Amino acid sequence: MRNVLKKAAISLILAALLAVSGSVPVSTSGDTGSGRDVLSQELRIISMNVSCDMQNISQRSGKMVDLLLSYSPDSIGTQENGLIFGGQWPSVFRTGLTDYSRVGIGDSDPLTKNSLMANYIYYDHTKYDLVDWDSVFLPSLRRLREISWSTNARTATWAVLRNKETGFTYVHLNTHLAFESDEENRFQMAVVAKMAGQLASTGCPVFVSGDYNTSENSESYRIMISEPGIGDPKHLADRTENKGTFRGWGYRNLDGGAPIDFIFVSEESMHVNEYSVIDTYVDGVALTDHCGIFIDVEASDNSGISEPAPGSLSLAGVKVSDESVRTYVYEFEFTQPDDIGNIFRYVIELRDARGRSADSRSVFSYLLDGSCETVRKCTFTCLEPDTEYRISIFGESIEGSRSDPLTFTFRTRPE
Repeated sequence: MRNVLKKAAISLILAALLAVSGSVPVSTSGDTGSGRDVLSQELRIISMNVSCDMQNISQRSGKMVDLLLSYSPDSIGTQENGLIFGGQWPSVFRTGLTDYSRVGIGDSDPLTKNSLMANYIYYDHTKYDLVDWDSVFLPSLRRLREISWSTNARTATWAVLRNKETGFTYVHLNTHLAFESDEENRFQMAVVAKMAGQLASTGCPVFVSGDYNTSENSESYRIMISEPGIGDPKHLADRTENKGTFRGWGYRNLDGGAPIDFIFVSEESMHVNEYSVIDTYVDGVALTDHCGIFIDVEASDNSGISEPAPGSLSLAGVKVSDESVRTYVYEFEFTQPDDIGNIFRYVIELRDARGRSADSRSVFSYLLDGSCETVRKCTFTCLEPDTEYRISIFGESIEGSRSDPLTFTFRTRPE
């Protein structure tokens, strides 16, 4: 089997990408020819750097919860939601945001398991089911191994959320980019922009929140808004304002300033009603050193309208590279389709002869680019001896529609 070599940036992202309010959902009229009407819904999204600095946390925490809830957000992208330095934000939000669930991991070095400036997405679980999510480590030019403000590895977290009543689906992607150098920031922005563009290509409304540590006049900013289908709601909204977002720990007049926090959007799938900067200086208390961003949009979910189920798949080869009575290691070599189409990920299912599920996993995704690795190794453990199992491999869209499966069977060794 051939090994597919990939750039470090893409390999890191793809490796991690295995495991993406008060409004009333409305279904618009019109037959699309696919058996489903276009779904539209008002969405309210927030980005907020809450700062893992724990000074005055007893004064800040309750006011921050009240401030966030006052906007009735469907989802919130937080940055610096840290767990060390005596960090209390996770427990504050768990207690205060009772209708919200959290996805995400810390953005510290994966070898240390610490969480310094974690990025999380909080979503209203009373309205939305979590279809899928993951946190990916962004590639770094520095590759330093110490944990500090300037060397902390960065992540991007995405969540695919589906309305419990209507099936309306949207994607929230949240990140926090490096500030060490313009080169580092541009490098990471290019990866996030690619992710945003590929997510937008599925037809789902996409929101890309974050503390980007760059301004509207930078090359990093131009990289993001140059991505096809991605725009800045500040310049798209019916109601907007021009303010900076970094305030420091005190009052500062930010009128006319340059924001470094943004929520980029898939502009073709929504109309932006409002863009505003959230004032985090409340009753004489600086709740964080950033201001937040709030947007209100009317979004259209086209992800299941014109796209057919993923096309036929094929395998270039399958081999067992290791086996015991209860453990089998299979290596699958995929023939990459000429037209990737709407394949969001591949799924491998393992069932016994009675059809009972024994294992299921996402194996890799074409979400980021077409040069995705074509060889994948899967280890199936805790199998029964002398038993027949069936492996099925599906291509799956972001809405969950599946291709016809590639299927084959094998029997485990006797005791």
